[in-house]
Amino acid sequence: MKGAGLTQSSQGWCPSLTGPPSVYVRSGHQPLLTILRKSRGIRLSLLLCFLLLFSSTVKAQEFVEQNLISFSTAGKVSYNIQKYTGFNFLISSFVQSAIKIFFKLKTKAKKTRVDLVIYSGLDLIGKKAKSFRLDVNDLTVTGIPVKNFKLKAEGPIYFKKRKDNGKSKNKAVLPLEIITNTTIDIDEVNKIALKNRRWKKLFKKIDLPIPPFGTTKVSLTDFRLLVHSEGRINIDCVLRSLKNPKNEALKMSFVGRLELRDKKILVSDLQSEAEDIFTRESEIAQSFSDMLEDLINPILNFHKYEKNGLTIDLAYMSFENNNLILKMNLRLLPPV
Repeated sequence: MKGAGLTQSSQGWCPSLTGPPSVYVRSGHQPLLTILRKSRGIRLSLLLCFLLLFSSTVKAQEFVEQNLISFSTAGKVSYNIQKYTGFNFLISSFVQSAIKIFFKLKTKAKKTRVDLVIYSGLDLIGKKAKSFRLDVNDLTVTGIPVKNFKLKAEGPIYFKKRKDNGKSKNKAVLPLEIITNTTIDIDEVNKIALKNRRWKKLFKKIDLPIPPFGTTKVSLTDFRLLVHSEGRINIDCVLRSLKNPKNEALKMSFVGRLELRDKKILVSDLQSEAEDIFTRESEIAQSFSDMLEDLINPILNFHKYEKNGLTIDLAYMSFENNNLILKMNLRLLPPV
């Protein structure tokens, strides 16, 4: 019996499904058909029996790192019954609606589009699917307003309950490739940076290098930050001496750029100058800029999300139409 499987293409392994056959009833069974027409309860009971009896499965196979991995999907008869009774549509619609509700409640998303391609309803209950796509607009993630978030996972998708530190959790059975695309408005990036508590805490008390005399304690306050559409940043702030608080506050400015390197978002090529103290070309300015880069970087470290089987194969950041766009290629691997 043929069913779900994988075929090799230029993009790698992808799922294929042989279409289910038609189901025929001989004309000699007319008395039985007459009874079924008259009794809805009997029809439903027989339907359940058919689902149980013909939930025969076929094997889908995938070669992963030279190891043959197989899993079961609904056979032709089972698929046919689930399809024409509306069971596939019902289960798929329920799951997609649940995903939309989740994003609405958890992220306050204004619009969520879900495209879930399944083998069958029973396979979906068994946490198996062909592919999954998500497109969400105007959501908030950990306090960060996101203009658009897209996720694409090309199957086969298969999860299974496994013990993890004494708790039963859903784990990937097959390696799963995931592509994400996140769009954030540059204006929102500016607002987020100004509210950064870590930066405010760091700048409350820092050592200003004064070669060759050592350092002096200063604080940086009253920040004004502007991220430009090409990733260049300008920061203006006020420098106050902590050693001599009565001294007049001085204006200070920084220029640099945002970049993504080694799965980290960094501020690089930082240059600084302080009014009546040093210019960007001075030795003090270079020492202070180097110290500041070490202090504030990384802005965001994606390495910390590489756990529980999730790895980041590629991370790319660009600036387009006053938006910051972050693209990632991820892999979710089965537990060893």
